[in-house]
This record gives sequence, structure tokens and C-alpha cells, in this order.
Amino acid sequence: MKVIPNFIVSIFFFCLSIVCSAQKDDISQAAISKLRLLLETSQNDQRLILLDSLCDLTQNSIPFEYEKTVNETIKLAQELEKTTLYIKHKSNLIFYLTNRVNRPTQGLETFLTVSKKDIINCDPEMLAALYANGGDSYLFSGKIEQSILEYQRSQQFALKANDSLFYGKVLNYEASAYSDLGSYAKASNIFRKAISIFTKLNDSSGIVSAKIGLANLYSKIGFIDEAESERKEILDIIAKSKRIKSQSLIPVLYNMAIDYSKQNKQQQRLDALNRAYTICQETKNRQLLPIITYSLLGAYAENDNVERTNYFYKIIEERYATLIPIPVEDEYH
Repeated sequence: MKVIPNFIVSIFFFCLSIVCSAQKDDISQAAISKLRLLLETSQNDQRLILLDSLCDLTQNSIPFEYEKTVNETIKLAQELEKTTLYIKHKSNLIFYLTNRVNRPTQGLETFLTVSKKDIINCDPEMLAALYANGGDSYLFSGKIEQSILEYQRSQQFALKANDSLFYGKVLNYEASAYSDLGSYAKASNIFRKAISIFTKLNDSSGIVSAKIGLANLYSKIGFIDEAESERKEILDIIAKSKRIKSQSLIPVLYNMAIDYSKQNKQQQRLDALNRAYTICQETKNRQLLPIITYSLLGAYAENDNVERTNYFYKIIEERYATLIPIPVEDEYH
């Protein structure tokens, strides 16, 4: 499940977003400093309230030492028997370890420390998130069958919470897990169920996410035409949507490039990779940039373009020479 999740429409809006982001960062940093100052003299319930707020402001941030803060919050919440805050931050820590710092084994260990007693009074929405994050920790630890059980538990609580949007998201996770197991028919049906839910909710982002999974499934089983059809629909949805960021195009274009390579459509492959590379640069999205750079190096080398091959080789030498393992253009995202 690698799903990664903006082609800048105009310079005006791009600059405006930078200004707004900078202002927001300044406000957040001021609030973080204020909270840390207050924490120096706080105790018990007051301290827990401050820690809860600090976690919310620094969530998933390595520079702001989120992991240290959330662990203290969890410890204090447990000591004060504040179950709701304990589960909230335990769940967020599992997500952080599994999906942000690539330590799924530790994420799974954290998930397994949650007892039945801990969740007795938790609302279903919180439990839906907890079991979804637990499912991720199993999945990325290589325990796919167990991840499916947790995703199914998550879905039950999402339905109890009347949260159709989250229910659809977890269906996507479950479908991806079944696809990883090779249960393609089952995965396809679940992806389609998710698409139906997102369509009723008029949620374009959800539709795109599910269609990316379905397209990748088609590619895996060799239904290249069906995969291309799904991806063209995705590109059309993103182009028409004002809410979906263009970063969503990156994995779609990368996956298209893999299939174009299989079909020996080298110009289309290069066009897709170059477009993905440009969007990564413009949006400062670095998640897929290394593998796209390596893919462009390989694509230009295969097409005997010495100048462009040398260009990307130098970039790799400067930025990714120590990257282990070396990214390979053979896995759908």
C-alpha cells in the first residue's frame, strides 16, 4: 500500500499559498514555544491537556520531537486513567511509526500493547482509526492476513460511527492487502465497493485512491488496456477537480510509465516520468522523487540518450548515492 499520495495553476496562487503557509508556520511555532513554556510548571491533568495540544500541533513532525512528546502523553494519560486520550495518542503513535518513519515492527509492538480494558469506553470513531493503524502495522510488517482482520474490525467501528468516508478508505486498505496476497478477484470487488461509496459521497479523492489500486491490480495481472483506461479516468478526475492536489498525479504517471515500458512505448514512458519528475520538483514532494530519478536514468540509458543519462546520473551521485536499497522501476505505487 504505497499510496502516495499540485500542479500549480497560476503563479499568483502559488505565491499566496507560500505566504499563507509561512504565516501558519509562524503561528504554530509560537504556539509550540508557548506550550513548552507552560509545561515547565504544569502537573497532572493540566499537564496532560497541554501535552495533548502540543501533540496535535507537532503531529508526525520529527524536527519538533513529536515521538518524544507523544510517548510522554501516552504515559501520563495511562497514569491518570484518561482512556480516551491514551487511545487517541497510542493510535497516532502507531500511525507515525508505521507510515512516517518506516518502523512498522515497532508500530505493531505498540499496537499489541493496547488491551481490551483500554478500549471499553472508547467511541467507535477512535477505535476505527486504532484498528486501521494496527492493520497498517501488520501489513508493513509482512503479516498480510492479520492486517485484513484489523481492517475489517476498523470497518465495523466506522459503520457504528456512521463514518462512510473512513469506511471507504479502510475498504481501500483491505483491497490492497488482498491484492498483495494475490486474491485479485476479491480485491477488485472491494475496490469497486469503495468506488461506489466514494461516488455517493461525491468524494473525488477517494475515487482516485480506489481507482489507483484497481488500475495497479489490472497491471499486475496483465490487463494493461484496462489499467490504462482506469488511469485515464483518474487523470480526467484530477484535471476537473479543484480539491485534489496535483501530487496525486505522481504515482499515476509513474505506474503508467511502468506499463509503457512493458509495452516498449518508450516515448510515452519518458513523457510520463518527466511529467512526474516536474510535479515532484514543483510541489517539493520527495516521496517518489528518488525512484523517478532512477527510472529516468534507466529509461534514457535504454534509449541511448547520453546527455540526459549523464544529467540524471549526476543528480543521483549528488543526492542518492548512499540510498539503500537502490530504487527499481518495477513496483506499482
